[in-house]
Amino acid sequence: MHDLPPLARFGDRLATGLRDVTSDPSALDSSGFWAVVADFEGA
Repeated sequence: MHDLPPLARFGDRLATGLRDVTSDPSALDSSGFWAVVADFEGA
């Protein structure tokens, strides 16, 4: 198995070089670019 770098796809946009992937909502208080992702069930 290959260790792939963290990435996220948002429609036709690809976010790479992610430094922090978390489920902690307090991370939204930090500066910089961030994105919120939820699955269909709402998690």
